[in-house]
Amino acid sequence: MTTTYPFKVGVFDCLAVSDGIITVPDMVTPKPFNPADPASGLPMDMICLVIRAGKRTMLVDTGSGRWMGPGSGRLLENLGAAGIRPGDIDTVIITHAHGDHIGANVHDDGRPVFAHARYRHAPSGMGILDGHARG
Repeated sequence: MTTTYPFKVGVFDCLAVSDGIITVPDMVTPKPFNPADPASGLPMDMICLVIRAGKRTMLVDTGSGRWMGPGSGRLLENLGAAGIRPGDIDTVIITHAHGDHIGANVHDDGRPVFAHARYRHAPSGMGILDGHARG
């Protein structure tokens, strides 16, 4: 399985980085779903995006962390394989506050994974955190 895919957008160097495979419910042929059983749903590769612009290294979303099944939580491993350390990330952009987008923001002990980064998000995407989910 390819864990990274480099590409350019204008002057930006981009790298799609896999956080691993999670299993999601099969909405086409509904059957009993168990996220720990890959045969009960459909596999979905969780992709995060690294954007390099000059001296800046930004990460769009942090993936699911390890809590979405045995195939998830590979972001740090795959960033490392691409030569990117957590301390290299200076900005984390959160698209919205679903667990599969913010799951790797902190280590199990609560320490931030990207401790030197500034976090950015659109206010409309953070409603889930305050109990007022917006559609």
